[in-house]
Amino acid sequence: MKFGLVVLLLFATNLLSSQPIPQLENNVPVNLPLTFLGIDNEQIQSMSFTPLFKVKDSKVQNFLDLSGADFGSVEPEIPIVLPTSAFKDLAYGYFFNSHQQNNIEPNYTLFVLEYPSNFHTVSKSRIWFDLNNNFNFMDDSVSYLKKGKLTSPLKLNRNSNLPLFVNFEYFPYRKFLQFSNMNDSAMKWLKGNRDYLGSKAALKESRLNLIYGKFIVDGDTLKIGLKDANLNGSYNDPNIDRIYIGQISDSIFQAKNAYIMNEKNNVVFWMGNALELDFEKIDQGIITVKLKAKYKNEYSLTVGEKIPRFKFCVAKKDAKRMSVRRVKGDYKIIYVWSADNINFIKDTANLHAIQRTLPENIKLIMLNHGGSGKYVGRYNKRFEISAIQGFCSSKITKKLKLQNMPQVFILDESNRIVKIGKSSAVIAQFLSKNGQNFE
Repeated sequence: MKFGLVVLLLFATNLLSSQPIPQLENNVPVNLPLTFLGIDNEQIQSMSFTPLFKVKDSKVQNFLDLSGADFGSVEPEIPIVLPTSAFKDLAYGYFFNSHQQNNIEPNYTLFVLEYPSNFHTVSKSRIWFDLNNNFNFMDDSVSYLKKGKLTSPLKLNRNSNLPLFVNFEYFPYRKFLQFSNMNDSAMKWLKGNRDYLGSKAALKESRLNLIYGKFIVDGDTLKIGLKDANLNGSYNDPNIDRIYIGQISDSIFQAKNAYIMNEKNNVVFWMGNALELDFEKIDQGIITVKLKAKYKNEYSLTVGEKIPRFKFCVAKKDAKRMSVRRVKGDYKIIYVWSADNINFIKDTANLHAIQRTLPENIKLIMLNHGGSGKYVGRYNKRFEISAIQGFCSSKITKKLKLQNMPQVFILDESNRIVKIGKSSAVIAQFLSKNGQNFE
């Protein structure tokens, strides 16, 4: 597992709230504290390169913007005050940090570190961040790198209710050798009078700018997160910041389940549930969440609406197409699955046990996504069940507005959705409430 993710998951345990997880009821507003740090797949895939330059005679140059740098430009020197305890061999760099505390480098913060040529091999080296942006490190506290990795994330904003952190580690130049070589070649022409130390002596930056809270809907524990996309510490900038929703079991938020924040009327959707959000208390680290029923939307089917019309290919030799609405039964259960999905693998034993005890008036339709015809066609015989086996095409996926794999839809006799869930547990819960215990 990558270092940044490990640090995040460990560090997040220090932010845990002792408050019980709130349970949402229809049309009842609930205050949800955002007391956890999260991470999304964009942060995992990020390759933020932070170059280092040699400090000369207690002077540095301004931030180097490669996209706007001029060939061979000579930048003015900026005098800085170094810590008295610092060694003579120092490097400096900058990272983005929204501020207006000086007019030399607004929105960028300077830092200096020791052992620039081998900071990633020594057991401990010191690094100073000029967080008050006055180019004087005498009034800044020292942080530490342990073999090139910051020992704890650096807090950037003053509002303890809305944490914003940055983390640094040694840039893995060997892993990104082609990028490193191209980057070094560009730096050679654009560095100006800076003494660039190369990709072998650089840092990789990662941001911890996603906070979330937990809640319960219909027995499922979910989480809503806010991402400070422009890194200004506010978390609710319209048309910029993002809202995430996901299962509590997922360690990483997925961009596909993200919403761009609106100025008003922010609603997110999950498994048939619409969640209306209010940010009036965001400065306290709290959002207000209200569960809304029968809220039609483009992201998720909702309880109470009819299942969309579609035909699926039955997993038999004649490969006939069957209309989902014409399957007879007092109730129909649509179970969309993928054979190599870890959540499906964990769910199969319970699903098979439920199907074997289903009454005749309840039909289980298993729609496979991405599997072979031979495997799906032999599924019933292999596991001794009698479900209707078919295939979920990309067209059906869009019609069902899938948010999870597996995903379950329970329909009544009129083809209206009465329940949406992410495992066979929702089937067992539904059957139990309707007079048959399959727990």
